Amino acid sequence: MRAIRVPNGDSCSMKRILVTLVAMIAPIAMAEAHAEPLPSALAKAYHNNPTLNAARAGVRASASDIDIARSAMHPKITWRSGVGYNSSAATNRGTFGIVLDQTLFDRLQTTNNVEVNKARQRAAEENTLNTSTTSCSRRPRHIWTWC
Repeated sequence: MRAIRVPNGDSCSMKRILVTLVAMIAPIAMAEAHAEPLPSALAKAYHNNPTLNAARAGVRASASDIDIARSAMHPKITWRSGVGYNSSAATNRGTFGIVLDQTLFDRLQTTNNVEVNKARQRAAEENTLNTSTTSCSRRPRHIWTWC
């Protein structure tokens, strides 16, 4: 690379060199600069926030608890079998069977368990919204669906 020699006292040449350097560097600097829109920046912040991710996981877990409580209303099928040997009579014995169990009335215990788990899910959703307002200072609608 050559050194640029500027004659003494020639301020016009120095200005030309400075303008040329700025003209060469400005496009490079401007090409690197970019901004992200605010909504997408906030969405990334919400998506990558570990506190909010933990709260969303709690909402998903409480939703599965509702399904578990509802499963108590379904019938239960059990398969039973056995093999035995009677040494005094020298005979083999085998048994098998299918048992179908359906609860008809449990004093509304299953229904109440489902309602309790629904209330817990609503509380988890509100907790997620509260966490989003305290950690990100903006309250998005339905943040628990951003999973």
